[in-house]
Amino acid sequence: MYPTQKTPVRGLYFDFNYGLRVKVPKGEYRIRFVDMNDQLCLFDQVCSDNFVSSRKKYFLNLRLEVFRKDKLLFRHDFNPQGKKVLVSFSTNPVTGDVLAWIPYVERFQQEHQCEMWVQTTTHMAELLAPNYPTIHFVKHLPKTKKKIVWPQGVPKDIYATYYVGIFPANNRTHQVQNFRTAPLQQVAATILGLGNVGELKPHLLPSPNSERLIKEPYVCIGMNASSLFKHWHHPQGWRRVVGFLRKLGYRVLCIDQKPPRQRNMTGWQEPDCEDFRGNLPLQERVNLLAHADFFIGLSSGLSWLAWGTGIPVVMISGFTYPWHEFSTPYRVISYHGCTGCWNDPKAPFKKCHQKGDSRYQCSKFITPGNVIRTIFPLILKKK
Repeated sequence: MYPTQKTPVRGLYFDFNYGLRVKVPKGEYRIRFVDMNDQLCLFDQVCSDNFVSSRKKYFLNLRLEVFRKDKLLFRHDFNPQGKKVLVSFSTNPVTGDVLAWIPYVERFQQEHQCEMWVQTTTHMAELLAPNYPTIHFVKHLPKTKKKIVWPQGVPKDIYATYYVGIFPANNRTHQVQNFRTAPLQQVAATILGLGNVGELKPHLLPSPNSERLIKEPYVCIGMNASSLFKHWHHPQGWRRVVGFLRKLGYRVLCIDQKPPRQRNMTGWQEPDCEDFRGNLPLQERVNLLAHADFFIGLSSGLSWLAWGTGIPVVMISGFTYPWHEFSTPYRVISYHGCTGCWNDPKAPFKKCHQKGDSRYQCSKFITPGNVIRTIFPLILKKK
């Protein structure tokens, strides 16, 4: 698709929809791209009947200058105020990542006073739209064999587009730094040019007039995740923690979408909890979480969902360091074995590099006693 923004120069169009893009008409036009923050010229070349774009596709504060025979014909400084901007999560539509990143989209909108559009999965759009009424949500870009089709519902005059996702570690076209060396939320902050704005919590509210479905005190848990190395692999971990909570009078609800894959691993024991699993709208999960005393989960989407809902989150994770996710005083980790491989650029990606019985030691070494000790202050607060 050609650039969307017209200029006084006939046949010259530009936009920031995949970096700074310029459609140059026939004739000897000198095109310059200048990074205004760094005061650095990134491109300066004579072009004719051509299409040029900046190499970097993340946010840059760029100036476009167009000359003909050393005469300045057109200059434009990046300014999305009052214009339409699209942020696409289509490269990585995982629930936890989208929940981590959506607050930075809102911050971008607030700082630049633009009209914001967000492209994500249907189930995430249904969850976020009521909670972010100033943002328009649309589905992913549909793909064909030859090209990407402009998505239905997105205006044709989008001024700028940014792709927020997890890209290959050595990809410096779409991201500022290796995503494995930064907190998850910082991925969005740097791609959107927000700098180090700190931790921002997604806001997720229960449905209007939603009622508490369970009268007794209850705790929600999430045992499943998108990858095996995110799971808690202690053989009796969940069973003992759930048994402890039930003895104290709690009802324990598992709200995963699917059963955990560890059930096929030798020695892992599924706990005796209430089965609230299923492919349900995420808003129903929010309604249930909002009345729970706390949530116990992994470094996965349900933990980010619970955090956005505003309840205490006990997070069990050994494959990441605590600084990778949101801050919680109830983070459970053990440093006695291999730890934090996700944040180590030298470690294999999405694969445990240990062999035999040593596999997943980062979470096997997290004991049920460690988790119980961590949640005990939460229990005392409720007494």
